[in-house]
Amino acid sequence: DDAASAFEQAAEVAARCGMRWYRAHTLMEWAEALMAGAAGQTGEQARALLEEARSEFEAMGVPIYAEQIGARLSELAAE
Repeated sequence: DDAASAFEQAAEVAARCGMRWYRAHTLMEWAEALMAGAAGQTGEQARALLEEARSEFEAMGVPIYAEQIGARLSELAAE
């Protein structure tokens, strides 16, 4: 819970400051942290965070991260 709160706060601060890349990267790291923990609902939350991060990276024209996230989402779908 403490880690989730810290990730959420970091993402909110980045959004308020207009730091889109940092926010998207934070969402990506948050998802990875969730996936390292227990499965179940956190898996769905992780997928949602990855989708949001991918959309942000695509909107910013940063295809390398969008592609990495797409590959990660494909891995998750195969599990």
